[in-house]
Amino acid sequence: APIHWGFVILGWGFFGIMGFMLQCLRRILVLTSLESNSPRENPTA
Repeated sequence: APIHWGFVILGWGFFGIMGFMLQCLRRILVLTSLESNSPRENPTA
């Protein structure tokens, strides 16, 4: 049963890495999105 622990560690490692990557990607999307009320889009303001 020692090989079982390898699968356990890989599974938990996968969950940890994927959770971290999802948080990173969500934050990147927030930081790189353009604001809709930009002064460049409305020159008459």
